[in-house]
Amino acid sequence: MTLSTSTRKPGVYLDENVSNAIQGLFTTEDNVCIIAQKLSTGTADSTTAVKCFSDADAALYLGAGSVAHLAVRAAFEQNPSVSGYTVLGVDDAGGAVKAQGQVDLGGLTGLGGKNGTLKIYIGDEMISANYTTTSTPDSVVADLVTDSSSISNILPVVVTGSTSTLAFEAKNAGRVGNMIPIKAVDTDNGTSYVVVTAMTSGAGDPDVGNYGSAGSSLSYVVGGKYTVFVNAIPNNISDHDSMTKIQTMVTHLSGQVEQAPCIQVLACTDLLDTYSDVKLLCNTHSNAGRATCAYLSYAGTNGPATEYYKVAAAYAADLVAQSDPALPYNGDVLVPVAPPSIVDRLTRTVQEDCLHSGVTPLEVIPGEQVAIVKAITTYVYNGSGNPDATLLNVNTYRVLDYVRAQVKARLEARFRKSKITTRILKSIVSEITDVLYLIQVLEIVKDVDTYKAGITAVINSSNPSRVDVEIPTPIVSPLDIIAGELKLIIG
Repeated sequence: MTLSTSTRKPGVYLDENVSNAIQGLFTTEDNVCIIAQKLSTGTADSTTAVKCFSDADAALYLGAGSVAHLAVRAAFEQNPSVSGYTVLGVDDAGGAVKAQGQVDLGGLTGLGGKNGTLKIYIGDEMISANYTTTSTPDSVVADLVTDSSSISNILPVVVTGSTSTLAFEAKNAGRVGNMIPIKAVDTDNGTSYVVVTAMTSGAGDPDVGNYGSAGSSLSYVVGGKYTVFVNAIPNNISDHDSMTKIQTMVTHLSGQVEQAPCIQVLACTDLLDTYSDVKLLCNTHSNAGRATCAYLSYAGTNGPATEYYKVAAAYAADLVAQSDPALPYNGDVLVPVAPPSIVDRLTRTVQEDCLHSGVTPLEVIPGEQVAIVKAITTYVYNGSGNPDATLLNVNTYRVLDYVRAQVKARLEARFRKSKITTRILKSIVSEITDVLYLIQVLEIVKDVDTYKAGITAVINSSNPSRVDVEIPTPIVSPLDIIAGELKLIIG
């Protein structure tokens, strides 16, 4: 009530109080921020995170074929139902080197006048050219260059041709170019006449900086209230600087002071690391309850192979696709991700090893679709170095973050202007309990009756203006395994 008690003029003065208007839960929304390299052709400044509402937006703001553009493209393909993806387009590092690769078709003349079609996969995009008895290496290279021009905006490389050689140069400089797979396929006559030189020599990754340092890349997004950060900067066992710095920011934001909880999402496709090194990257160099890394292998794949940053973006887009934070992601299909060849697919044994090593394995399911086996965090060991499954599920922190957001919103709505009295302390406990009951209806927490006696609100012993609350939060676990036996009955 805003009317002063010193007012003497007669009348009826009615104010409006909306603090108790909402009796249910508040609407929550995930906000995804993709951190990836842009091109100078993009109109966005590297000091400003931009929101993209389409693939076309990303191409305009970040440069067509940039890592940032292609990551956004994959995110929209996976989950177009979001209100846009925010992207911090990071410039290539000064002095960075672009990766190079090539395909030599000089051996085409040795086919003995056969007809066929040559397909070249650049990541998971394909260019092709038909050849006949009169074709020369030069003419086939020219046809491949022509075909590449039709999809140049979505290729991560610039394609050129010279005599019998098809050349590729990564659009973005740095190690990211080394992780663009180049594959040749000819189902008519085989590829013995083709010599593929993998993308190599890319060097110099951008430094995202420390979130608290003015002018660093992370300083431009630290206050953005994002719930998911997609790290599209290359990370491997020898250099995981961006992973470490983003995780430091995530830990800071998710704490009690900032109360802007979030997670970091990465992906590995073993083009820079062996499987053993991928595990070490996750469970040792990350080992965080607020980080998750998807993994699949394209080591021997002779066909399309999706770049790691597209995998990461699709994975993140799937994580925010469902509104129930307790629902597992088991079996969710990652639409933009190309299936590896049979020889590269993770065996049942390797998948189990991943799930004990802080790595989220991806598998190929019927229909040649790539799906999440189980979404887990990179947290494997506690502070004593012992295995600890407390934060195994990605859902754990997502549930806790949801509950915290609901309790925080309710308490702010009810008690922003209050005094500390016994009545208020009881009311705080009552409001928290009510929120938990409402969340229990959604089957996100459980057994509120059992644990509600543990909900407390007491005045802090050192600060009489502060109330400390404790909230037991029994979360609902995802259903992963149903085990049983069939008992034979004859007769």
